[in-house]
Amino acid sequence: MTELAKAFFVCGMLSFGGGYAMIPVVERELIAGRGWLSVETFTEIIAVAEMTPGPVAVNTATFVGYRIGGVMGSLFSTAAVLTVPALVSGTFAYITGRYGRLQAVRGVLCGLRPAACALLVSAALTVARGSAYDPRSVVVGLAAALALWRRVNPLLVIAGSALLGLILF
Repeated sequence: MTELAKAFFVCGMLSFGGGYAMIPVVERELIAGRGWLSVETFTEIIAVAEMTPGPVAVNTATFVGYRIGGVMGSLFSTAAVLTVPALVSGTFAYITGRYGRLQAVRGVLCGLRPAACALLVSAALTVARGSAYDPRSVVVGLAAALALWRRVNPLLVIAGSALLGLILF
């Protein structure tokens, strides 16, 4: 449990930009670094974490923790992944609330935006690398991307993807 908590503490500490930004960090820490999961299993966990209500980072930590260490693993990994972001968010909220009008603070925020985008692209590539590539998967992925681009409700996109999966697979 200690190793699991350490791994997710590191993930929480290095995952700036939201839950999707955590994906490459988790891959490096748990798959490549410790060999606790296969890329395929991790991709399945990410898919379930995305469809489950709540933050993706918390869901991912909970599901991975459960897969590795049962109920205690899920509790340890969830608590560990939330520790640093809670402290950083609280500190950042205080600083931006108090000093947000300063040019230096606005400059920092402008610099963080493209970094967050890069983290999201990295997360997408990580998940794509572990996905099956056959024509049916491409059809489902493209249909989901098009629907999201056209601002279809994500719940409908998930339901539609599940329906397409039922039909195509």
